[in-house]
Amino acid sequence: MKRLEGVIPALVTPINPDESVDERSLYHLVNYLLDAGVSGIFALGSMGEFATLEEKEKIHLLEKTVEIVDGKVPVLAGVSDTGTRKVIKNITEAKSAGVDTVVALPPFFYFLNQRAVIDFYLDISEASPLPVIIYHNPIMTKIKLEFDTIAELADHPNIIGIKDSSCDYKLFSKLLSLRNDKFSVFQGDERRLKEALLEGADGLVTGVGNLAIWIFVDLYKSAKEGNVKGVEELQNKVNKLLEFCKDSWIQAIKYGLKLQGICEEYVCRPFCPVDRDIKEKVMDTLKELNIL
Repeated sequence: MKRLEGVIPALVTPINPDESVDERSLYHLVNYLLDAGVSGIFALGSMGEFATLEEKEKIHLLEKTVEIVDGKVPVLAGVSDTGTRKVIKNITEAKSAGVDTVVALPPFFYFLNQRAVIDFYLDISEASPLPVIIYHNPIMTKIKLEFDTIAELADHPNIIGIKDSSCDYKLFSKLLSLRNDKFSVFQGDERRLKEALLEGADGLVTGVGNLAIWIFVDLYKSAKEGNVKGVEELQNKVNKLLEFCKDSWIQAIKYGLKLQGICEEYVCRPFCPVDRDIKEKVMDTLKELNIL
């Protein structure tokens, strides 16, 4: 597979009221993202509600996403779970669905030391028929990866990159030293895209970008061209989008997609719909940015 770089949206999972995959809306969303010039599609990440979807719907989502993308860009599949064997099983199912690479958090719930994290990634990478990307999100997993841990894992031939959502820019800056022809470094903290891309990051993974992916594609292109002013202006637009992405971020983003006619706002339980104040904030922001 070609070395990963560019803009990779963390796909929202459009669902019906019964929490089954909404195929029609998925088709509209994926094609909207592809038409904007993204470099890949990441399904079943945090934004994709992987932790709440039923297993059969996860598989169905991957199969339909691969079908819709039709080889235009790589499809990345989240395979995160609470144990090594579970993750390896998820990788096998993702491979059968036709995805190109897999993305894994460290197993969550139990605290893991750095040795356990290293063993986990080595175990799944040895077992995986697909390339593996490390997903570092200590806010959600409560497991913070140290630089030396990531550096050791980066040497493995089947580990091809990291999505760092740690919000620790000092760590991220060090991670850029690990970049090579095999290993890519992606920024997952949308507040720091300007610094990350201008400093040499390979790309970005965005959840809120589902709402206005062109902003993120233009930001990436501007950074590659060294257009600092353009990057700053686009980062300001990203920051404006992030203002309503707080404790109801998935719901707010889905509501914004509903306003654009792309998908409904249904979310998996126990999530609940956003309240009137957030709906008004989403609508006002999208109008301000000329998205509506």
